[in-house]
Amino acid sequence: MFQPTPRQRAGLASLERFCGIREPRTDFPDREAFAAYWDLVVARGETAKRQRTPEAEAARRERVAAHFLDEDALTRHGRAYVQRYQPSSGKMRQHLAMKCADSAVCDRALARLAESLDDRARIRELAEILQRQGRHARAIRDKLRQRLFPLPLIDACLESLTDAGEGSLLDPAALDRQVAKLSRKGLSKRAMQGKLMGGAGDRGAVQAALGQTDDTQALRAAYAKLARRPRPPRELTQRLLAKGFRYPDITALLKEIAGGT
Repeated sequence: MFQPTPRQRAGLASLERFCGIREPRTDFPDREAFAAYWDLVVARGETAKRQRTPEAEAARRERVAAHFLDEDALTRHGRAYVQRYQPSSGKMRQHLAMKCADSAVCDRALARLAESLDDRARIRELAEILQRQGRHARAIRDKLRQRLFPLPLIDACLESLTDAGEGSLLDPAALDRQVAKLSRKGLSKRAMQGKLMGGAGDRGAVQAALGQTDDTQALRAAYAKLARRPRPPRELTQRLLAKGFRYPDITALLKEIAGGT
């Protein structure tokens, strides 16, 4: 039995979707059988491509629009969308409106889907995932707003998570990972604090995560990394400033190194 490579399977699946083949062939006795099936699908794809004229595409869009004017069809599509993407009620409404031009049909379909849309639980789930990734409250709020969740539910969820975190929503373990990642990039303590803090309430948690981070050692390490290739002092200064180091500290280090050489 011939087994296609993952790349061959992906290419064949793409062609089959383009051709509209609903029951593709999956077993091939030998390489020749696979090659013959591949050629057959390619030929069918070329025929489908020639048939996709502007007039045919316009007719297809009209058929799709007419199909989704049916409330049952729109509801079935909505259930499949919910199962796959777990959207907010706002996102679901937006998606239904893109499929169906009749707002009354959209409203009825959305009402039938309401039992499948739990904004409160989904907000909590996503917020906790983002929290474990080290996101602060403002970043989490922005991310959830992009998904069209109701703002009052978002704020209520963030407030409960903040209370549980004793004033900061930041996860300590995630903060430690973020500090290690930013340290490898050669950022100063001040720059890391700016990236990690979402508000004044996060100051204590961020400072605790940064601990005794020494900007002097970090500056020397960043300079050593940049100096691996010849750079003029002006470029070195600009790059170190971009990493958040203070100008007086940078100039003092450059003078010390220049004096030592």
